[in-house]
Amino acid sequence: MIRSCFASAIKKLCAMFGGRAMIPVTYLLLALCFAATGAVTSASLPEKVTCAVYDACGGELSADFIEELAAADGMRVIERDSREGGEDELLRGHAEVLLVLDADYDARLVSEEPGSLIELVTAPGAVSAELLRETAAGILLAQRTLALTRSELAADGYDVSLLYKYIMEFELPRLYTVKTWDGGSKDESGVHALFGSAYSCYEGVAALALLLLMLTLSKRLGDGSSRLVALRLYSLPKGRTLAFSSDALALYIAGLGAGAAAFVFCPAKSLWFALGLAAYAFCISGLCLLLSGLHAAGRIDIAAPFIALITSVAGGCFADLASLSPALRVIARCTPQGQLIAASKGEPLFALLLLFEGAALMLICAIAGRRNKAIAFSK
Repeated sequence: MIRSCFASAIKKLCAMFGGRAMIPVTYLLLALCFAATGAVTSASLPEKVTCAVYDACGGELSADFIEELAAADGMRVIERDSREGGEDELLRGHAEVLLVLDADYDARLVSEEPGSLIELVTAPGAVSAELLRETAAGILLAQRTLALTRSELAADGYDVSLLYKYIMEFELPRLYTVKTWDGGSKDESGVHALFGSAYSCYEGVAALALLLLMLTLSKRLGDGSSRLVALRLYSLPKGRTLAFSSDALALYIAGLGAGAAAFVFCPAKSLWFALGLAAYAFCISGLCLLLSGLHAAGRIDIAAPFIALITSVAGGCFADLASLSPALRVIARCTPQGQLIAASKGEPLFALLLLFEGAALMLICAIAGRRNKAIAFSK
């Protein structure tokens, strides 16, 4: 029975792909998809933040500010002689931020109420604006303190040139350390903060790809040739069980193959992701079997793509769950895609939940699906 089921599943698998030759082609396309997704969603720390600067003042202090900004760690400065030139760098994507120094920068820096000395213009979606804002604020504070100290010493008759000698001699040590997060934490809050709420996680894209593939393949279970094969199997002893089991096994093998391709190109491989993919493929196999029964009655062709899209959006495939509200996180965990993402983060309960849901769907198909097919075949 097991051998016959496996042999029948392999034959059905080839039929669902439209022939043996299409199987490697399909998985090659999937591999290219996962490779591109892995490259796009791999987090990396940029070496430099590019900043366009327009100095409307042209004074000594404003020049010192630009020099210190260019010398700061992780900063690359592009100086432009007009605001329009700086905005052009911003719009062309050559710079993430534009700094415009006030025309009275030097005079207002040492005044009692300096006000706003710098205008900071950021590109839409720039992730480094906060870094530049804090860096510029630190330089401004240090420069203003130095300028005020120098003016006060000069007013009291002291030699101001000695101030720089002591500053160089007693330079303060750096009080911070820069590290790149290694992804080892199980706490998902802030995991994708670098990319913001529009970030698509690799696990989510993999979940959507598997679902689309298996939905496409399952449609072949309801066409005329598949129904004819099922009718022939039904005439054999235990034919109904063999037909159902071979359908489920064929879909699961296809899902496991796609899951293996997704795992190979995953930027952060883990045992939990592998187990989650196996459980997810089982759950989706049950879902696709249920939908294929409706497909036989001609009621699922239009709905299936929307089911895939809605559950993927709700499941967090295209958004960082850490940026969503608690209610939306609960909704995401109610979808197979969200459960796969949770399982890949090291939450085994959701892998078990996927297996339970898959078994429940298989049971529903075994009870109701056969009756629907029998009705369809009799027409």
